[in-house]
Amino acid sequence: MSTAARQTADADRTAGADWPATGAEPSWAGVLGTTLRLWLSRLLATWRRAAGSPARRWRRTAGFLVLAAVIFAGGAVTVLLSQSTRVTGDGTAAAKGAASAGGIGSSAVARAAAATWVEQHVSRAAIVGCDPMMCVALQAGGFPSADLLPLTSAMAAPLGSTVIVATAAVRSQFGPRLASVYAPMVLASFGSGAARVDIRVYAPGSAARYRAALAADMAERRIAGRQLLANSRIAASGAARLDLTAGKVDSRLLVTLSALTSRHNLSIVAFGDAAPGGEAEMPMLSAELAVPRGIRHPGKYLQSLLVFLRAQRPPFLASGTRVAGASATAVLQVAFSAPAPLGLLGQRASS
Repeated sequence: MSTAARQTADADRTAGADWPATGAEPSWAGVLGTTLRLWLSRLLATWRRAAGSPARRWRRTAGFLVLAAVIFAGGAVTVLLSQSTRVTGDGTAAAKGAASAGGIGSSAVARAAAATWVEQHVSRAAIVGCDPMMCVALQAGGFPSADLLPLTSAMAAPLGSTVIVATAAVRSQFGPRLASVYAPMVLASFGSGAARVDIRVYAPGSAARYRAALAADMAERRIAGRQLLANSRIAASGAARLDLTAGKVDSRLLVTLSALTSRHNLSIVAFGDAAPGGEAEMPMLSAELAVPRGIRHPGKYLQSLLVFLRAQRPPFLASGTRVAGASATAVLQVAFSAPAPLGLLGQRASS
């Protein structure tokens, strides 16, 4: 599937969707059982479709069985560790679980948090590079398998990725070049130490070229932010004004807000990014809009904004839109997916 087709499919999927919701997480045993079943069924289907000599079939079967054993063993260890660290009745973790789990239990928690963030915030038009176990977890969580790039030990570089989930295995595989050459910027980060999982943006060409493009993009966002603040139809809180003048707001948000002012007055409450541990240079991807003073029918006003937002096409179709609250105190929340495109404002100015 082409990038444009994936973008359109992603747009159609999210246009009418509510804001990503969080609920009770399933048990690790259930998650690992599901991921193992999906992964094994996918491998078996691939093997059955494969043509070739009996010798080739045997090699495929052997590889299949070895990989299945590795995944099962890793899953069994994680389940045992997660069971050993359940909270006791008095609200403290069992001493035995804390002693036996150590860094592996922390790694499982960080991986789960990173997988959830990727599923909720990374564009379906992106190609996500991940170690095999993380790819299994992402696929089980609903991320399209066609958009996952397993970073196996045979790969010398994570070429073809848009976003890289940098687990300890991935950092060990690519070493210092992961940050200095391939993926210099962190979108989000979970955990600490050896258990840390970073969500990194892949840099086409070179890290230096990406950093230069990011700096140029921020300069363009500063100009656009100041132009927005000069618009008489926009009112913004002190924090929002600082973010706009500093060039911290995503280009797609800036363009969208400017377009909305052609028909509406806007009251910007705040900008956000929903990215724990991300680097300060990365753009803020979300905004909250309040009902401006003097609006007689707040519900109709917010609905009009929603209709406009959900009618857009990529790259200006928001990945999440919802109204929180009621009546005149309600706010409209709008968010775009990661990673943010660079140079978008420059392209519009030259077109």
